[in-house]
Parts: sequence; C-alpha cells; structure tokens
Amino acid sequence: MYKIRTSAKAIIIHEDKILLSKHADENGKIYYILPGGGQNHYEDLESTVKRECLEEVGAEVKVQDIAFVRDYIEENHEFAGRNKDFHQVELMFLCNITNPYNLHHPTELDTRQVSREWIPLSEIPEINLYPKVLKDKIPEYLNGNTCRIYLGDVN
Repeated sequence: MYKIRTSAKAIIIHEDKILLSKHADENGKIYYILPGGGQNHYEDLESTVKRECLEEVGAEVKVQDIAFVRDYIEENHEFAGRNKDFHQVELMFLCNITNPYNLHHPTELDTRQVSREWIPLSEIPEINLYPKVLKDKIPEYLNGNTCRIYLGDVN
C-alpha cells in the first residue's frame, strides 16, 4: 500500500517581497521553494506551517487563509524516478510574519537548502521557483484575481 504525504507550506509576503527557501541541486544550480514540509502524525496543518517556518527560515508566522492546493505525483514530472511512487498533497497558506526584521536562525535546514532569501515579487518570473505554476499564481492571487485554489497535479 502506498502512502500519500501531506505537506503544508507558507506564502510569506512583506513589503513587496516573498520569503523563500533557497536550495542548490547536486550540480550547484540554485532554485527556490516555499518554506514548509511534511505534516507529523497528530499535528494540525497550522502547527505544521508554524514549525516548518521556524525550522527552515527562522520565521514566526500567523497562518491566514489557504491559498492553493496541489498534488505532486512525481512520475508525472521532471524529477520522475528520483523517489519511486512519491505522491504528496501540498496545502499552501498565506501567512503573516510576526517580526520580519529579526528572523531567528533556522533550526533544521532541508536537504540541499543553503539559505533563506527575501525575493522582490517583481523578480518571481526570473527565478527558478518550484512549483513553477506559482510564478503566475502568486501574483494573480495577490492582485485579487479570482483563481482556482486547487491547482491539480502541476509543476
């Protein structure tokens, strides 16, 4: 029997910048992802987002509304074969940061994570952001454009 992993992620915006987790792949190529990660057993999604933000980017957050939901079925995407039979459901929440000028030191970096970085929203189209669909969806969402919350099995 295969398991589906549940992941909770944060969209943290402050002063027209987004706080992202900066990573480097095995060849040193830089890419960015939303801070967040796997939900622990008996942990609610809000607690998952708060814990993961402290661990990965040192940010204390207040969780607001859900922004997006995505399926990630690895065999359908560019990294197929890396983690056989991997299926994750990602829930992305808009979050407010409690102290943007005094971030804590991250306590538990992800594999391949090299740092955290505030990226101007205007630069989102130019960076290597995963999932790629967020390059269009985050600006749409922030501009108040109606868009689907469920993104599907997309990259």
